[in-house]
Amino acid sequence: RQPTFVLFPGLISPEGLAIDHFRGTMYWTDSGLDKIERARLDGSERRALFHTDLVNPRAIAVDPIRGSAGLP
Repeated sequence: RQPTFVLFPGLISPEGLAIDHFRGTMYWTDSGLDKIERARLDGSERRALFHTDLVNPRAIAVDPIRGSAGLP
């Protein structure tokens, strides 16, 4: 399988990255924007999961057995 390069515009300080290989999704934190976001591994379906009341989110982990990052 060939590597896929995914670039997301508008990031300021991406720090944490977690991959849910069962569901084909990735999650990341941006401490500059105070957001946690998600997208498919091909870069599609990007959306912010949390963007309020966060201060410098950094590390993130997923639990693919119980559900990605414990989120819907």
